[in-house]
Amino acid sequence: MTEVQRLPAICPPDDCEGERGERGKRGHRGATGPTGPTGPTELAPVIAAADVNAFNGGILFLAMDGFVNPPVQNAPGDYTLTLSNPPANTFQLVPVVTPRGNLQFTAVAFPTSPSTINVNIYDAAGNPDDDIFYIVVHTVPLFP
Repeated sequence: MTEVQRLPAICPPDDCEGERGERGKRGHRGATGPTGPTGPTELAPVIAAADVNAFNGGILFLAMDGFVNPPVQNAPGDYTLTLSNPPANTFQLVPVVTPRGNLQFTAVAFPTSPSTINVNIYDAAGNPDDDIFYIVVHTVPLFP
């Protein structure tokens, strides 16, 4: 362990001490961070989610919660998914869909009623096509 060295004072011996100033205000004790909520306390709840395999001539859930089985293929690249516990109003639904297989594909999801979500998948040229996709459906309150 090293020894602490004391340095000599840089002022003359009788001049080193002066009048002491007033003590400042005492600071807060304990946590000094923000109080109360500092961000969203709750995100829009997820009411349904699925991993969906849409293939040439069919569609099926690989994993899902919150939907009625089976999903329906209306035409290539056009599917209808039914919610098992839908909200009262279509405007409360926020579906989010992502292609899982070919990242060149585009996926679009939109509610057609409070209980049904339509999903369309398009290839890079904009043609309807089948592909695997993920879907998550959030529900939000109506804006007053």
